[in-house]
Amino acid sequence: MHIADDGVRGMNASRLGLLLLTLVNLPLIAAGVVILTLHWQDTDVCDVEHRRKWKWWALLSVVRMMLITPVVMVRWRVEGQREEDRNQAIDHLSSNMRNSLDIVGLVWFVIGHMWLLQNQG
Repeated sequence: MHIADDGVRGMNASRLGLLLLTLVNLPLIAAGVVILTLHWQDTDVCDVEHRRKWKWWALLSVVRMMLITPVVMVRWRVEGQREEDRNQAIDHLSSNMRNSLDIVGLVWFVIGHMWLLQNQG
């Protein structure tokens, strides 16, 4: 009985994780698209170098969120299937894509902080 409880908790945690990711990512994606679309050409925000860096940083961050949301949904669906029913190619591809997007997110996060904390003078 304990093993069954752990399986149900794991499935619920996965479902909860997917729901939370979707609830967080979708508004961030929408806000990012709207703000970048409306303010891409703004020239009065800061100097040219910082404006260029932050526009591209924000754009790649939004694109990453747009890509990782469906990948996580596919991973959740694949992991919910029985082992013998899984499509191994989709399982492998979605796992690799998730890992790659997580690495890109980590590297891009570090780059953004380096730009933010960079000494200009």
